[in-house]
Amino acid sequence: MRKLFERLNREKLLDFLVEYAENDAKFANAVNVRFGKPEFEEELNKIENEIDNALSDVSDYSKHDS
Repeated sequence: MRKLFERLNREKLLDFLVEYAENDAKFANAVNVRFGKPEFEEELNKIENEIDNALSDVSDYSKHDS
């Protein structure tokens, strides 16, 4: 596989990878996990929102800012 990739035009290969990632969520996720820089603040906010949503119906839970 490496030899095949080494022979390909890099710009065409990049175009193919971008197009494939736009159409295949699993591939896009794998690329993001391997090469992406995590947005920790954004992920933390998602987790906090999920916790707030899960606990919103609990009578002694009050939403807080910290």
